[in-house]
Amino acid sequence: MAREKAALEAALRGPVIVEAIPPPPPPPPKKEAPPEKTKDQSKQKKASGLLLASYTTKAAAAEGWAEIKKQHTAVLGSLQPHYKPFKSGNETHYHLVAGPVASRNAAVTLCGKLKNNNQFCQPMTL
Repeated sequence: MAREKAALEAALRGPVIVEAIPPPPPPPPKKEAPPEKTKDQSKQKKASGLLLASYTTKAAAAEGWAEIKKQHTAVLGSLQPHYKPFKSGNETHYHLVAGPVASRNAAVTLCGKLKNNNQFCQPMTL
C-alpha cells in the first residue's frame, strides 16, 4: 500500500494537463435591413407617361406612334414611344405610351392639351 500511496503522490506532484475549452464562436454579424422606402421614394422611381392608344400588334402600335407624333408634335416634343404589352383574354395587345415626362402632374397637363385636340390621353406609369 505504501507503494501505491507513493505512486499517487508522485502523480499528483507532476504536471497537470488541463484541456482548455475553446470559447464559443462569436455570433454572426447582424445584417442591417435596408431602409424602408417612403411613398415619395417609391413614386420617384416610377416614371410617368401618356397612354395614347392600344393596339393588337407592336407593329401597329409603332405605326400609330408615327401618326400621333406627326399630328401632335408640339405637345409630344421629344417624348419617346414605349410599347407596353398587356393581356386581353388570351391575346397580347400593346399600350402605346409616350414618355417619360417629368411628373404625374406634367402628364396630366400634357394629356389636357392632347384631349383639347381630340386625342385620347391618360396619365400612366411607365
